[in-house]
Amino acid sequence: MKQGRPFGPKISAFLAAIRVMPNVTRAAKAAKINKSQHYAKRKSSPEYEIAFEQAMQMGCDALSDVAVTRATDGWEEPVVYQGRVALQAHSDTGELVPVTVRKIDNQLLMFVLKSRHPDYRERLEHSGKLSGTVKAEATPEAVLLTDLCSPQQLEEMRAKLVARDKVRSECPGNPSPEPIWRE
Repeated sequence: MKQGRPFGPKISAFLAAIRVMPNVTRAAKAAKINKSQHYAKRKSSPEYEIAFEQAMQMGCDALSDVAVTRATDGWEEPVVYQGRVALQAHSDTGELVPVTVRKIDNQLLMFVLKSRHPDYRERLEHSGKLSGTVKAEATPEAVLLTDLCSPQQLEEMRAKLVARDKVRSECPGNPSPEPIWRE
């Protein structure tokens, strides 16, 4: 293998695609490989696992940068009037150009703030068996999970985690790990 491409040209192309679009399916399609090649390489090569994680982090950082830019700087959107794009004469050339307005995404801005600034994270309160009120800070992942899953799916996940924690705690000689789900 060449020094610049330690994993071969197709896997290197896949890693390059992950840096741009951190999505395995889309990156595999762009690199013209089957996703199973990527997963097999992850299992067989610790070096590839590290390279993949670094590429994925770079891709996620790039997406984060785009989100911040869209949330703060916005984008130009053409004005549509009576089903047609509104046009105006360009001040310098006189050429007809679309009329645009600058849009920003306040919801995306709030998401960025929640993920990066603790003061904007959602707080959960629950009173129950414990004496008093328990306050917990929801991570962006937990908030996203509740947005993506139905209540039934969340309950199924909770039940699986509780059952797994119970089995782990009952194993003789097994040091009890910190439970994932706390009732």
